Amino acid sequence: MNLAVGRFVEASPQDAWALISRTGSWPIWGPSVSEVEPADAELSLGMRGHVRTPLGLWLPFHVVGLDPPHSWAWSVLSFPATSHLVEPALGGCRVSFSVPAPAFAYLAICRRALDHIAVLLEAPNNADPSQSAPAPAAAAPRGTLAHPRSPSERNPPS
Repeated sequence: MNLAVGRFVEASPQDAWALISRTGSWPIWGPSVSEVEPADAELSLGMRGHVRTPLGLWLPFHVVGLDPPHSWAWSVLSFPATSHLVEPALGGCRVSFSVPAPAFAYLAICRRALDHIAVLLEAPNNADPSQSAPAPAAAAPRGTLAHPRSPSERNPPS
């Protein structure tokens, strides 16, 4: 069973999809993502990468569902995670996130993400919000298990 949270956004479904489906914009609207690899890619089914949390931990992700320009879902640490949905609505669109019931507390983070998305998409003169530069990632606090470099820097190709 999944639980969902959503909100109306005064923007086209195409603009909402462009924002949520491009990895480079995730740190801009996603409170639980401070950095992502690949850094600026369009989603594809089966895509794998890593997200860096605000605590500095790098976690692997896998795109397990994709129906452009409507929805995508992923797993994080090989566990089912958030599903993302964009639906047309009169005067804009509805953006929703759903999570597995055991992760119900994460809906509060999803609500914050939806608010960030609305602000980004409803801002005046916002031609292409998915092209905004993300804020620099905060350094990992001392004493964490986080590695200061990204996964690709730690494991360069042979």
